[in-house]
Amino acid sequence: MKSLRIFDPSNKMPQFILKHQNIYEIILALYCCIVVPTLCAVISTRGEDRAIYKSLSYLAYTEGHMAIVLILGLAFLIGYFFALTFVLFNGGFTKIWKIIFYSLAIISSMVLIGGISVPWLHIEGEKAEYYNKLRQIHNNLATAGFVLLIVTTILLFLSTFFRNIKHGLFSLATIGYFFVTAFYAMKEANIIPGPCKVSSVAQIYIFSALSFIMFLQYLFTRFIPIKTNLVKEN
Repeated sequence: MKSLRIFDPSNKMPQFILKHQNIYEIILALYCCIVVPTLCAVISTRGEDRAIYKSLSYLAYTEGHMAIVLILGLAFLIGYFFALTFVLFNGGFTKIWKIIFYSLAIISSMVLIGGISVPWLHIEGEKAEYYNKLRQIHNNLATAGFVLLIVTTILLFLSTFFRNIKHGLFSLATIGYFFVTAFYAMKEANIIPGPCKVSSVAQIYIFSALSFIMFLQYLFTRFIPIKTNLVKEN
């Protein structure tokens, strides 16, 4: 059943990308491995308190740096979709699976942005309960959006087992590294008790690491050939 295949060796990069692929690769490497991490580090130092004491939401709403936090979020998403495009096209994904992964990434981004847009403020007095509910909505939506983006990434990486077993093993190892280090960062790079459960230190690490492993995934598709398909063509 050809329509169910995840990969097709005949699917190639668009000609306008192939023509300048080396330049695009350099841009992708610099963006994912230097620009996003540097931007994360710089932005997390804004405000009065050290990054380990606060989350990005705290920085945006409580300390009044919403603009730079939005810039960071936009920069991260641009890099993610930039890398995703290269992975999907260079990896030989079929049209239906390109649509699936793009759709999941877009939905994740919309939920994440929606959550970030809800005010996260500690207000005393008669409006305290109202803002407490807004904080819960903010946390739930932002978390749901980011978790969905992580799930999308995991599915993308695990799908490569059907492309090439060696590729799948590299992808699994990369995801394993990401989860171990991200979990440790969320657990240890924090001040308890504090105003935030996850510090901006942990958050910016996760953004940076996710950008980096997406670039690694592109390299895997670049140098590991397609050898298997989920369903062989009859």
